[in-house]
Formats: sequence, C-alpha cells, structure tokens
Amino acid sequence: MTRLGIIGCGAHGTRYLEPRNSGNRVIRVFRRGERIEGVDAVIIATPPASHAELAVDCLQRGIAVLLE
Repeated sequence: MTRLGIIGCGAHGTRYLEPRNSGNRVIRVFRRGERIEGVDAVIIATPPASHAELAVDCLQRGIAVLLE
C-alpha cells in the first residue's frame, strides 16, 4: 500500500479524499510550507505557481509526485 499525502486541500485536492479501490490510502493532508514526511507519494493540488518548488523538494527526497 502506498502512503499518500496531499499538498493543498482546496476544490481540487478534496476529491482525492474520496475512497477508491486502488489499495492506496491518503494518510496526511499538508499545508504549503509544512515539512512533508511519512509518505511515499504526494498529490500536489496547489495553485500552479507553487508546483515546481513543491515537486522539486519532494522529488529530491525520494517522494513520488502527481501534479494536479
């Protein structure tokens, strides 16, 4: 099971909180600026201007990224 985190929980981010049959589980919702840890992958659902910085930070630490 992949431990998922979501960065940003506005209109787009909340739809990832709905249960799915993927076997993955959202275990944490992060606010921008918060240290991202304890997850295998994150969904970045923040305004586009912040995507690059957040994605690079996660990828450099071995966290898989999906950009919304």
